[in-house]
Amino acid sequence: MSATRLWPALGGQSRACSLLLLGFFPGLSRARTVRAAADADDLREEVRQLHDRLKHSYSEVKYLRQRMEQLSAENRVLRRDPRRGKRDAVIQQLEVELQANQQERADMEEQLSAAFGDVIKELQERVNALTGERDRLLIGPEASNGRKGR
Repeated sequence: MSATRLWPALGGQSRACSLLLLGFFPGLSRARTVRAAADADDLREEVRQLHDRLKHSYSEVKYLRQRMEQLSAENRVLRRDPRRGKRDAVIQQLEVELQANQQERADMEEQLSAAFGDVIKELQERVNALTGERDRLLIGPEASNGRKGR
């Protein structure tokens, strides 16, 4: 059995195991065994780091799946029952204000039209009164001239 096959069987237990290997395999040099143990330690550390990264990746995948399910559920709810958002509320408020302003404008136009109509009637009455007075004044001197000439 070679040292590379025996190493995993021993569980890769640090450099003390490499010294034990020297006892089992007298043909191995001490430097070679120590180097193999150091390489094994480096590989174990790398495997541990990869294992940690794998654990982190699994937890990240789990979180992302949960988030995806949550977003899918929200999407279904939003498609089924669209809520009125803040934007819609602002639009509705502006439409109500616009209708109120249009009604106020229509009322003001009606009041202005009525007031203008009253002014026109008053001016027409004044024109008629002035025309009557003019006619009376014109007829007055003619009547007096005509009486004198008779």
